[in-house]
Amino acid sequence: MKHDVVLPPSIQRIVVFRPGAIGDTLLSFPALLALRQRFPRAWLLVVGNRPALALGQAAGFFDASDAFGADWVADLFGEVPTVKLGERLQGSDLSIIWMHNQAAADDLAARVHAAGVRVVVPLVSFPEAAHRQHLTDFLVESLAPLGIGLPASSVVLKPPLDETVVKPTIVLHPGAGAQRKRWPAERFAALADRFAERGFAIALTAGPADEAAVKAVYAQLRRATPDVLAGLSLVQLAGKIARARLFIGNDSGITHLAALLGVPTLALFGPFDPVYWAPRGPRVTVIDAGQHCPHRDDPRDGCRVCDLLSTLDVETVWKAALMLAESATTVQR
Repeated sequence: MKHDVVLPPSIQRIVVFRPGAIGDTLLSFPALLALRQRFPRAWLLVVGNRPALALGQAAGFFDASDAFGADWVADLFGEVPTVKLGERLQGSDLSIIWMHNQAAADDLAARVHAAGVRVVVPLVSFPEAAHRQHLTDFLVESLAPLGIGLPASSVVLKPPLDETVVKPTIVLHPGAGAQRKRWPAERFAALADRFAERGFAIALTAGPADEAAVKAVYAQLRRATPDVLAGLSLVQLAGKIARARLFIGNDSGITHLAALLGVPTLALFGPFDPVYWAPRGPRVTVIDAGQHCPHRDDPRDGCRVCDLLSTLDVETVWKAALMLAESATTVQR
């Protein structure tokens, strides 16, 4: 969208639709914060990944959140508007819709407008490959028609800390949404054993889709006896990770979470290009095993040809982890 949007004289209520996974949502927080700063008196509802949005709501980036799969959202795609839909949307002055392509954004925008929202702005949620622009920066810039011209703000989340975490802990995240994004389990285990030999406590994060990855790491351990952080809400998990000395994880939503918590974060990339997807945070190091891959031309799909993370050895990760941990300790001093 090239031209500015004609806004009502007063913006009282804003509804944002931003479906996506945990990582997509967390990378959207600077754009949502920019929207909040542009309309500081408006009540702001964000619809998308509910667990991740709970973190942004707690931080004050918006006032309320709901799941993209909520009943009233499903009603948008029905033929007859329902009472719940009217309660949610009627009286709203502005809606921002980020979808994976323009056709999907335009379709939902038409439905939202028909449900009673005065001004609807349909936007694409990802840049063209040729632009090689980080997702966070792209989302902030997409709001330019609303008079938002600021660069992406730095965001650091500060959830309630888990006071039961007392020892310096190395948190490892061996899971990821796809197998090709996972560094081999035996290498995570070797890394855990090395840190255990130095006296560190070790923890493994285990979300609903990470059980197999965590079991594979446990089967390869020789010295470390990690705690498993499982069965937690995202807010609870954030409270534990925030106390960590160091976080090492695959390209995943939980790695994005660690970065936004300000924890020294080592992110292991391969199939997907970190130019678009790197975690944002004050102390982030990325190891990109696929930087010379000729098949990573589609930032949304990444490389499906090469087993890139198998080329990343333990020694490389170990050295980077020690350097990051030491630099973090120096800053804290």
